[in-house]
Amino acid sequence: MRSGSGVWALLRMQWRTAWFWLLLSPTLLAALVVAIASGVKDLYGEETERTIYAATMGASPAQIAMNGRGYDLDVLGGIAAYEVGFMGQLLLPLVGVLLAVRLTRAPESNGVLELLTSTRVHRTAVPAAAFMSLVISWAVFGLGCWAGLVMLEYPATGSVGYSLAMAGFGLAWSGVGLLTAQVASTPRAANGLGLLLALAGYLVRMIVDSQNWPGVWVSPMSWVVEVRPWDDLRWPPLLSLLLLAAGGAAAAALGTANRDLGSGLLPARLGRSGAGPLLSRPAGLAWRSTRGAVLGWLMGAVIWVALLGLMTDDFTSTIAANPNLLAALGGKADDLAPQIGLLLASVMATAAGLAVTLRFASEESRARLGLLLSGRISRWGWWLGWNGLALFVTASVLMLSAAALGICQWWATGDPAALGDDLAAGSAFLAPALAMVGFGSLLIGVAPHLGFLSWGFPIWTLIVGMLAEILQLPGWARRFSPLDWVGHLPGETANGAAVLLLATGTAVAVLAGGYTLDRRDLLHG
Repeated sequence: MRSGSGVWALLRMQWRTAWFWLLLSPTLLAALVVAIASGVKDLYGEETERTIYAATMGASPAQIAMNGRGYDLDVLGGIAAYEVGFMGQLLLPLVGVLLAVRLTRAPESNGVLELLTSTRVHRTAVPAAAFMSLVISWAVFGLGCWAGLVMLEYPATGSVGYSLAMAGFGLAWSGVGLLTAQVASTPRAANGLGLLLALAGYLVRMIVDSQNWPGVWVSPMSWVVEVRPWDDLRWPPLLSLLLLAAGGAAAAALGTANRDLGSGLLPARLGRSGAGPLLSRPAGLAWRSTRGAVLGWLMGAVIWVALLGLMTDDFTSTIAANPNLLAALGGKADDLAPQIGLLLASVMATAAGLAVTLRFASEESRARLGLLLSGRISRWGWWLGWNGLALFVTASVLMLSAAALGICQWWATGDPAALGDDLAAGSAFLAPALAMVGFGSLLIGVAPHLGFLSWGFPIWTLIVGMLAEILQLPGWARRFSPLDWVGHLPGETANGAAVLLLATGTAVAVLAGGYTLDRRDLLHG
């Protein structure tokens, strides 16, 4: 069989089965970019405001660490690109990796690829078709960004350059996802490896940029910034992003052709000859199945908030010198650094808990839960074991992150009260974080295939916390963030009634999910 045969057939199949995600993801991301650009135009319409922004943000190590190096910060396009920086470097790699794994490793894991390759479809056609689909998807994103920016009357040339840079950035991380799908043997491991590389790239860029070191080419996270589309468009960084994407696709094709179907380039480790006592209980099995993801989210959360805590003084002084930015972030300058740190900690703690909860759904959809339930433990036993661990993981990651933030703030400012304030705020944020995990449990109990909807709350919570004022979100939209119910902590008094309501809602959601699971038929894969 000729290499690459069946590409067009696979391309049609991918768009028939995954068109929703291939179109929805780039459309939502483009809408977010355009919404931020619209808010920036309203906030920094005057030249004096842009001058202040450039003078404060361009010289702040804390802001550079979060968003990257700023260029052309005295024009609207440069400010918009800078404001998108943090969210863009977080969400675009996430979407890029997830889409790539969904198109390649997922069909291989569920047995679809084996059926396809038994026909006139060569295995290398899978990454080739996936890469073509991803190019189309990110082209939709780029066109959406360009159209929105032009409608907002941003300069045409800069709009084109910026849209190309952002689309290339997303495609580059899709290339990374295509490669990790070959390295790992399961979709979950492939996603985890890709997101770990994204986190490592962000942290490397964060350190290099905040210290003003010359190594801007060390991390792909810097390449999108170095395109500098709003004044002096530079093509080498953009070409580097495209080469990374193409290189990932080529390496994926080579890996597909030189490994066994269903395996990864990294061989799976042999397990123990006998199971330990921990695996005899549901919570033990849940921990054994999800510990890699949990520890990854914990490490990312602690490192992220610790670095933010160490830069508290610089962050505070920068925000205080920029009235428009202070208004955009909607708080007091002294409180914004810990508020953002606790926001990130809450979102990442929720992600860690959802990693455990969603693994339960995977066990059911892959027809393994039925085998487990054939033993002595009931459905309620498995449900409470898995979800109990999910809630414990969420609380642990959040409180450890809050402690790391408080200790680093104490070190940076010399104020020991920072530790107590951050721990108290973290305790108050436990209720909304647990509520988001509880909502995921309820969805899985009702219908496991709806579990992906549980990611909506933490993502929206992050958007509300970082961009609510810039996007000019109405009050009702902000209320979909459970953290908004509790208040802006530290700096405000926690809403005790909201904390109690969210805690009660968590318990009700988990019990309702278990009740539904106990009375419905299991999926059979």
